[in-house]
Amino acid sequence: MKRAAVGLAASLALAPRVASAQDAPPPPPAPVEAAPPSSPPAPPRPLGGPSLAVVGGYRGLYDLSILGAGLMFSYGSSGALSGNFNLRAIGGRTYGGLGVFEAATSGTVEYATRSGFRVGGGLGLALFTINRATTGTPIVSFGPEALLRVGYDFAPRRAAFLVVDVDAEWQAGSSNSLGSLVWGPTLGVGYRF
Repeated sequence: MKRAAVGLAASLALAPRVASAQDAPPPPPAPVEAAPPSSPPAPPRPLGGPSLAVVGGYRGLYDLSILGAGLMFSYGSSGALSGNFNLRAIGGRTYGGLGVFEAATSGTVEYATRSGFRVGGGLGLALFTINRATTGTPIVSFGPEALLRVGYDFAPRRAAFLVVDVDAEWQAGSSNSLGSLVWGPTLGVGYRF
């Protein structure tokens, strides 16, 4: 009986503690770590950028073969499909030693592959001068040009590039009212800023 009395007393003594533990509100949830602040959005891709190339070219005019060198400046967008504004100036000579100068402006549309190759074409206007063999004075002509372009970019921005243009110009000079076809490839090596 003594054991029963001790057991009853222990039960009565523990009962309020068990009841208070059951009636107590649940502990607050563990604090949730705040998500780290999101990184700032990437800056927008530039709409365009300049490029500068050293160019060498061949031009055919009737029986004349012309070799020359110069510069090409371009400004345009960079993306899968891009447009460019181009300025080109080439000075050269015929195999016979006649001085030649060509300046052209054009607009091109180009498609860039993921591997760095570019393919496109464009239209423009070209000025073409060739010195007369007899007097040394220039024959000046001006006309439209069409070009096909193939190029390779070593990286999307701030990198070297290669470009090959095949140009065809219809030059209407004062001595020939019908005009003359001037054609040929231009190879350029440059840097896109």
